[in-house]
Amino acid sequence: MIDLEMLIKDELLPLRLPSFVEKTHEQHIAWRAYGFGAWRRGDVTFLECVQNLLPGRFKSATLQHKLQALLDRELEEIFEQAGLYREAPVLFGKPFVATEPGKFKNWLVALKLVNEVILQDEYRARGRIRPDSIVVDAGANVGTFSALSARLAREGKVYAFEPAQTTFDALEKNLHPYGNATAVRSALGNRAGEAELHIESSSGEGNTLAESGLLGSYSGKETVPITTIDTFVREQQLPRVDFIKIDTEGFEKEILEGAAGTIQNYHPALALSAYHKPGDPEHLAALVRSFVPEYRCELKSSPELDLICDVG
Repeated sequence: MIDLEMLIKDELLPLRLPSFVEKTHEQHIAWRAYGFGAWRRGDVTFLECVQNLLPGRFKSATLQHKLQALLDRELEEIFEQAGLYREAPVLFGKPFVATEPGKFKNWLVALKLVNEVILQDEYRARGRIRPDSIVVDAGANVGTFSALSARLAREGKVYAFEPAQTTFDALEKNLHPYGNATAVRSALGNRAGEAELHIESSSGEGNTLAESGLLGSYSGKETVPITTIDTFVREQQLPRVDFIKIDTEGFEKEILEGAAGTIQNYHPALALSAYHKPGDPEHLAALVRSFVPEYRCELKSSPELDLICDVG
């Protein structure tokens, strides 16, 4: 078995590669160092090495694509040597898979999620999710945060929402070992019914509801069910909700609107992705405080821009 946390800690983080450093300025430094190393290996010219040291606005897209391809090739060799594609990967000692049919790209997305969500505690779950907590994971992808939540809330319950079929299939497999976690194939928003989901990749990264208004290079679409957190809480007769994480590619506001009653009644801790649309940090914080003025919201910038809100 290959332990995904140990693969990241032992093989990937020590290399300081751009895909596995925490802060934005560290990524800039890592890319410059990577370009210098590529020149030393003869993979890029001296002129390209110098160009890579310049600020981003002076770099050519061709050079960036070239360096990204070199990085991907190096990472794939590491994955191959570690046995990621041959052995049975585990997370918290339980089987864990990436989405199909991709191999390298989808495992890269999964490993970056493990690094950010678990090792760096992106959503500040530790200390906020208690052993008996009830957690809602909106935009669960393959279940990295859901698995962490199920581990932390071992006597509680986790509801993981993911609308894309391919991503949901992986989510369901990854949550199967956890008796306290349920995968729900549905989008969340401020209404119930159906919605159009734009598919950007088989990894689930970049998939977004058409109603979000985000533009992207989408390869397909799916018609998916959509509901609200308030409706789900009422239908499932949940006694409360203690933690809500929302990372849904620009649909965070609508999901909050559909959770107004739950937030007013139970004051759950909130972890909200806040980088998809201009003004998200201010707008989302104001919306939360319009429900419950006592909420305090902290904007954290690493590894992603997220808004962490709680009461008391």
